[in-house]
Amino acid sequence: MRKISLREMYDELRKEPSPSRKFIRELAELTNRSELTVRLWLGGHHEPEPLVTQIIAKAYDLDPSALFPKGDNHD
Repeated sequence: MRKISLREMYDELRKEPSPSRKFIRELAELTNRSELTVRLWLGGHHEPEPLVTQIIAKAYDLDPSALFPKGDNHD
Protein backbone atom coordinates (compact mmCIF):
# COMPACT_ATOMS: atom_id res chain seq x y z
CA MET A 1 0.00 0.00 0.00
CA ARG A 2 1.35 3.41 -1.00
CA LYS A 3 1.55 6.18 1.55
CA ILE A 4 0.78 9.27 -0.47
CA SER A 5 -1.33 12.32 0.12
CA LEU A 6 -4.27 13.15 -2.08
CA ARG A 7 -2.40 16.28 -3.21
CA GLU A 8 0.65 14.23 -4.21
CA MET A 9 -1.58 11.89 -6.16
CA TYR A 10 -3.18 14.87 -7.91
CA ASP A 11 0.22 16.37 -8.71
CA GLU A 12 1.36 13.08 -10.25
CA LEU A 13 -1.72 13.02 -12.49
CA ARG A 14 -1.15 16.61 -13.61
CA LYS A 15 2.21 15.59 -15.04
CA GLU A 16 0.48 13.24 -17.47
CA PRO A 17 -0.38 14.68 -20.90
CA SER A 18 -4.08 15.22 -21.60
CA PRO A 19 -5.84 12.95 -24.14
CA SER A 20 -5.84 15.77 -26.70
CA ARG A 21 -2.11 16.34 -26.17
CA LYS A 22 -1.49 12.61 -26.61
CA PHE A 23 -3.52 12.69 -29.84
CA ILE A 24 -1.47 15.60 -31.21
CA ARG A 25 1.77 13.83 -30.30
CA GLU A 26 0.53 10.61 -31.92
CA LEU A 27 -0.39 12.42 -35.15
CA ALA A 28 2.98 14.18 -35.20
CA GLU A 29 4.83 10.88 -34.83
CA LEU A 30 2.60 9.13 -37.39
CA THR A 31 3.15 11.82 -40.02
CA ASN A 32 6.73 12.74 -39.10
CA ARG A 33 5.63 16.36 -38.60
CA SER A 34 5.95 18.70 -35.63
CA GLU A 35 3.25 19.09 -33.00
CA LEU A 36 2.94 22.72 -34.11
CA THR A 37 2.16 21.59 -37.66
CA VAL A 38 -0.52 19.22 -36.38
CA ARG A 39 -2.05 22.04 -34.33
CA LEU A 40 -2.14 24.22 -37.44
CA TRP A 41 -4.01 21.45 -39.28
CA LEU A 42 -6.47 21.05 -36.45
CA GLY A 43 -7.00 24.81 -36.27
CA GLY A 44 -7.79 24.94 -39.98
CA HIS A 45 -4.79 27.16 -40.77
CA HIS A 46 -3.04 24.63 -42.99
CA GLU A 47 -3.87 21.35 -44.65
CA PRO A 48 -1.43 18.45 -44.94
CA GLU A 49 -0.20 17.15 -48.25
CA PRO A 50 -2.49 14.52 -49.87
CA LEU A 51 -0.09 11.68 -49.00
CA VAL A 52 -0.09 12.70 -45.33
CA THR A 53 -3.90 12.92 -45.38
CA GLN A 54 -3.98 9.35 -46.73
CA ILE A 55 -1.63 8.16 -43.98
CA ILE A 56 -3.86 9.69 -41.29
CA ALA A 57 -7.02 8.30 -42.88
CA LYS A 58 -5.56 4.80 -43.10
CA ALA A 59 -4.26 4.85 -39.51
CA TYR A 60 -7.65 5.82 -38.08
CA ASP A 61 -9.85 4.09 -40.68
CA LEU A 62 -11.42 7.38 -41.76
CA ASP A 63 -12.57 8.83 -45.07
CA PRO A 64 -9.73 11.11 -46.23
CA SER A 65 -12.14 13.55 -47.88
CA ALA A 66 -13.81 14.22 -44.52
CA LEU A 67 -10.64 14.91 -42.51
CA PHE A 68 -10.06 18.55 -43.42
CA PRO A 69 -13.28 20.19 -44.60
CA LYS A 70 -12.90 23.56 -46.29
CA GLY A 71 -13.64 26.55 -44.09
CA ASP A 72 -13.24 24.51 -40.87
CA ASN A 73 -11.33 27.03 -38.74
CA HIS A 74 -11.54 26.32 -34.99
CA ASP A 75 -9.61 29.21 -33.47
